[in-house]
Amino acid sequence: MNNQIMDAELLSLVKTLNKDSTAYDEIQLIEYAPPQGLIELLNQEYILHNVSEPSVLPEIEASASVKLKKNGAPVAGRTKLGPQDTLEWEIVSKPLFTIEVSEDCMHAYLLIHSKHRYAWKLKNAQPSNYVKFEAEEDKSEILDSLEFAEIINSLQEKSVVRNIDHFAICQEFLSPTYQRIEVAKGVEPVPGLDAVIELYVKEKVENYFDEVEGVIDLRSHLKIPTVKKGEMIARKIPMIEGVPGYDVYGSRLNPPSPRDIQILPKNFVEINEHGEIKALKDGRPRVIGDQNKFVEITEVYVVTGDVNLKTGHIVFAGDVVVYGNAEEGAVIEALGSVYIYGNAYGASISAAGSIHVKGNTIDGKLFSGHYGVRNNRLYQAVAVLSDSLAKLLQAANSLNMELEVRKQKANFGQLISLLIERKFSSIPSLIKDLTVIISSVKHVHGEAAEELMGMLKTFYLTVSYNSLPAEFWSLLLNMLQRIINMIEQNQEMDAKVTIDQCHITRIQAAGSIIIHGDGVLQSHLYSNKNIVFSKENAICRSSRIEAEGSISAAEVGGEAAGETFLKAGKSIRVKKIVHCKVCIKNYCRQILERTGATVFDLGNMKYRQ
Repeated sequence: MNNQIMDAELLSLVKTLNKDSTAYDEIQLIEYAPPQGLIELLNQEYILHNVSEPSVLPEIEASASVKLKKNGAPVAGRTKLGPQDTLEWEIVSKPLFTIEVSEDCMHAYLLIHSKHRYAWKLKNAQPSNYVKFEAEEDKSEILDSLEFAEIINSLQEKSVVRNIDHFAICQEFLSPTYQRIEVAKGVEPVPGLDAVIELYVKEKVENYFDEVEGVIDLRSHLKIPTVKKGEMIARKIPMIEGVPGYDVYGSRLNPPSPRDIQILPKNFVEINEHGEIKALKDGRPRVIGDQNKFVEITEVYVVTGDVNLKTGHIVFAGDVVVYGNAEEGAVIEALGSVYIYGNAYGASISAAGSIHVKGNTIDGKLFSGHYGVRNNRLYQAVAVLSDSLAKLLQAANSLNMELEVRKQKANFGQLISLLIERKFSSIPSLIKDLTVIISSVKHVHGEAAEELMGMLKTFYLTVSYNSLPAEFWSLLLNMLQRIINMIEQNQEMDAKVTIDQCHITRIQAAGSIIIHGDGVLQSHLYSNKNIVFSKENAICRSSRIEAEGSISAAEVGGEAAGETFLKAGKSIRVKKIVHCKVCIKNYCRQILERTGATVFDLGNMKYRQ
């Protein structure tokens, strides 16, 4: 028998297989999937379904209102639950109210969450592979109700005893807003008042013109505040203690202690039994120092003409008044204030007090207060020599101690001589420089300077340093430190600089800088307080203006000029501004377009960052 299949039959069989292939394939692709484990919540109970295999165990999670424990351990996040596991839960219910005290203990707050505490129950959940345990209040069953006395008792338990607002508590209890309300408030301490000196005369320098016998006296247009001999010039107003406060716990809050001052009379003043200060001669009253206030009638050195290289530099322990100009190369150094009735061209002016220039200031350097002291050539020379001399004596004493340990001896002068030769060779030149500074200036005031000059001459006339005893070096160092202290005591805290206008000028002021005239060009101004352009259309161009306080200007910057830079610690107020960089502390803006009246402060500068 021939079993060979015919082609036609083979083709028919292939077609039959093609028709059934889809069903065959589907059967092959279906894999076995075990049933999902389910959990159901019903009537405060949980029920597990289809949990025969661990791989399909259902997952559970607790909401904020429910705490779950699986096999005795707290449940955090999702976890699988099997038939062998034990599950416990408890309802997390909020208290009916809470009392909070602020961090500074000055305020206590009440927040009512609910007037009643209700029974809670688990929410039912349909069978699912994941269930979140949630609770809901059963308002048909009240377990507890809030009482007014509970709130008061809670405040007492927290030791909140001062300034309790019973009315606010009662109002919130009767008509709850369920918002946090203040129910107790402490009392801030009242600061006291510092002791101050009240001056009976104005400190402000005024511009005016006197008419003398029908003729305008042009030299009188700077009015310097002065007093007459015998006139009372000031009095001390005693400090006033502050009033203590308390926090909500009743703890005492002490106010900061007020600062007292001690008034010390210096030159040409006396203090009577009532604390009033009387002038013993005509002149300008002056108050210097911080906690120790020194009061004096300052000496005045008057220059009727100009100050220049021909007239020599001026160093004076008081006020300097120049009726002419301070010309190219002129140096004026005052331990009081400086008044220039003319112009200042290429001059360097340093004052421990204020500086007032009526005319123009060009290519000049003006330093007042702290900066005036630091730029005083006498102060600088004395400070450098004092520092070097202190190190020399320290080295000599150390060397002498080392010799004593070795049971050897050496003359102190021998040690000084050796150290100057080997390690402190600059000291002779520093002494020479200081001698030149003191002797070259024409006007030096004070016995201390004369004593110092005598000791410096002794040093130079000595053939060998060996012959100078240890006491000489100690006295010299002490004298230098006395000079430093004397100069520093003269610096005024509010040492202003007032000018008409300036160009290519550098100004540093411990007090405010006031520009009365046309403005500032290509200059650098720095003030520990404020900088004020008084004239309505005063300009400020190609300059760097910095103030720790505020700047008040008119027209700032210019399209054809170099960049102008303004920086203040508090605020900058301008009427017009263009091509200028403006900074309040470290927050800066570049102003490129012309802008009208604007105020820059920390708030709006931060907002634009």
